[in-house]
Amino acid sequence: MDRWAIQILRLEHLLYFRKSTRQLLLVFGVRRLATTLSVVPCLFALMVIAESLATLTHLLARGDDPARDGEKRFDRFLKHKPSFFVGGFNPDGAVKWVEEVEIIFYAMECANENKLALGTYVLREEANQWWKNAKLRLGERGVVITWEMFKREFFNKYFRADVKNKKVVEFMKLEQGNMSVAEYAAKFESLCAFSPHYNTPEAKNDKCVKFESGLLPDIKHIIGFAEIRNFTTLVAKARICDEDGKAKSNYFKAVRGKSQDRAKPNS
Repeated sequence: MDRWAIQILRLEHLLYFRKSTRQLLLVFGVRRLATTLSVVPCLFALMVIAESLATLTHLLARGDDPARDGEKRFDRFLKHKPSFFVGGFNPDGAVKWVEEVEIIFYAMECANENKLALGTYVLREEANQWWKNAKLRLGERGVVITWEMFKREFFNKYFRADVKNKKVVEFMKLEQGNMSVAEYAAKFESLCAFSPHYNTPEAKNDKCVKFESGLLPDIKHIIGFAEIRNFTTLVAKARICDEDGKAKSNYFKAVRGKSQDRAKPNS
């Protein structure tokens, strides 16, 4: 009897940290039988205890199976419906694909050591063949390939330096022009990603100054004196000014139209 009690206690200790309802119910059943056994010895109870212990051991083994954990991770990843990347000359698509995959990693709270397997799983066609070759080349160096290492190789292949330089130049020349503030802000954020300096905490003032300098003169005049140095706030204030200005312009156009209609002689 002491031998059974010791085994039960060991399994309870392990399952306490797993918090599996199914497994805990089995343990409680075993404990109840063990208590009964101390009062009325019963061969049937001993058989049930042995069977329950075997079941618990099997469940614990399944829970520690790395292959099953990996399958669950892939299932969780695929439930987010990540896009496939097939390769080809598509610099913007390459950047967008990496950003999308990393958003999924964040939502999953994915560990760094699992990112590479998940991310490269959705490579297809030319991109998949490229990665097979790149992986062999990196493996020959005897290094542990990480997601960050993959990204460097990936961008060297699908987002070459000449394309990046064009994006940097486009960002430096960017102005609002005929765009709304919302459109200008979206374009600004998209191109800003290719200028690392503007993405550091130390450069938050520079980023605001750069955005403000590209606004239309009338909007810049209204918000410039406030010296807003929080980018989110700056965009929100500029958007309000833009929408208010358009609303006033439309109002005065409507008033002028009515005045002109009244001024026309009756035919």
